[in-house]
Amino acid sequence: MSGRLKATVAGVGLLAVAWVALGSRDPVPRLTFLAVGQGDAIVWQDGGITMLVDTGPKSREGFDAGKRIVLPKLRRMGIGSIDLLLITHPDSDHIGGLGSLVDRFPAAKVVVSSAFKANEDMYWWLHQSGLRDEKIIWVDGRNRFRFGNSTVEVAAPTILPGDSDNEGSLFVRITRGNASAVLTGDASVDTENKMQRELKWQAQVLKAGHHGSRTSTSEAFVKSINPTWAVVSCGRDNKFEHPHRSVLQTFDRNAVKVYRTDLQGDIAFEAREDGFVPLLRNEAVR
Repeated sequence: MSGRLKATVAGVGLLAVAWVALGSRDPVPRLTFLAVGQGDAIVWQDGGITMLVDTGPKSREGFDAGKRIVLPKLRRMGIGSIDLLLITHPDSDHIGGLGSLVDRFPAAKVVVSSAFKANEDMYWWLHQSGLRDEKIIWVDGRNRFRFGNSTVEVAAPTILPGDSDNEGSLFVRITRGNASAVLTGDASVDTENKMQRELKWQAQVLKAGHHGSRTSTSEAFVKSINPTWAVVSCGRDNKFEHPHRSVLQTFDRNAVKVYRTDLQGDIAFEAREDGFVPLLRNEAVR
């Protein structure tokens, strides 16, 4: 990274990290949902600094989307460094590409929920990637990162005994002026609604939870976030039948325009003075 990182603790459960970027400046900040098959990888660029949320899937057969899909796309986007890498939770379709990304971008800081400190899957993924302990930022509660001219808020749900790893998925909101986006990992309806009662976030862009599964993205949650656009990150003809019809109907009832990586490929938005603007030539699919 061109610049320097300052970190201070500002109150219980609130980590304030100010990124002071020196050097190059991107002309227009951009949020890009990469088409990585059945998985997530989201890029935020602002002021010459780049953040990646999740790293694409890795299959049992050894196909590594981080190496085969994410890295080539980052190269084509002209991205030469990753400054911050958020891992929402330890499912392989979100963390599978971590090793390849860390190998290519060893200076990246990796942000993970403290709820997964004793999680065997998270421990395995982090350490097989060769990450040194000082590169990992463990977070709990609500956190705020100053990132170029934008703010990235990260909220970590509490996981109760017996809960799925999905319930610990980090909640992320990106804001820059009038542009805003909310990303929710794979958390279920119950966790989404509980977190939203605490966070009271609103956003123009909402990533559909759990790839458009019917277990996420409730009507109450959508109404509270009040998005203009929704993005579904899922694989073409996936065996889970994502996105579920009920989720698409929820978006339709609430006049939310839907983009899908399985049908339209990478989905990009530019942050302008009046907020996010989609860059796709094709209209929303619903």
